[in-house]
Amino acid sequence: MIDALSSTPVISATLGYQLVESSLDKQQAAFEKSGAVQNDINYFRTAIAKVTSADDLVKDYRLLKFTLTAFGLDSQINSQALIKKVLNSDLGDSESLANKLVDSRFRQLAQAFNFAAGGASKTQDASFVDGIVQKYVTAAFEQNAAQTNPGIRLALYFKRMAPGITSWYQVLGDVPLYNVMKTTFHVSALGPSGDVDKQAEFLEKRIGIANLQDPKFVDRFVTRFLASYDQANDTTASSVASLLVQPLTQDPTSSISLAASTILTLATQRG
Repeated sequence: MIDALSSTPVISATLGYQLVESSLDKQQAAFEKSGAVQNDINYFRTAIAKVTSADDLVKDYRLLKFTLTAFGLDSQINSQALIKKVLNSDLGDSESLANKLVDSRFRQLAQAFNFAAGGASKTQDASFVDGIVQKYVTAAFEQNAAQTNPGIRLALYFKRMAPGITSWYQVLGDVPLYNVMKTTFHVSALGPSGDVDKQAEFLEKRIGIANLQDPKFVDRFVTRFLASYDQANDTTASSVASLLVQPLTQDPTSSISLAASTILTLATQRG
């Protein structure tokens, strides 16, 4: 899940996020074109076409990893039994596993494939496959950003998801979104973890769900989150120099890297 907060940051979340946001589309396009990512995409396209059941999907480790990454559930790669039950869940049954799990991303995974309702035919649908591929590229890019600082991944995820949030319960049931709120307001401020109604009331009072439709508000909130994350994790820009030649992609053959002038300018502004 997108809660890998134990990784050791090499730069502050605030500065790292600014570096990514300064040329997000270009960086994500370069990431998608990298050799490693293209190999994963090509494998997925070939393998998913042969899938006719949840069992087929789960037993192929590489295919499952790609799929789980697309839904932000990559940390569940070794929970094959759980994932199989989720994929086979009857979404019309409120007691089915996908409906009972707190994290809404499991339900999203089940809805996407919907094997219980004959969804196996989706794996032959080019538009469906393209959609999963695009979800993977976006999620994997955010995952890659966590190598610099996990806070960057959380910030990117929140900004991407914010416009689609219609209920605070949706936030409280999504691990990375909850982590953003928990970091921004601190755990005690949200109230008892078991009292979701009070937590939802707190978030509505402090944020207001309608404000998440305002890009400027979301940007301001992300800035506040990043500042709180850096304070909580005591991260600084002391390792800026180490990023001068750091590649934007995981592909060692790529020559694309962060512009030194951009890094140094942002580092100066941050100070």
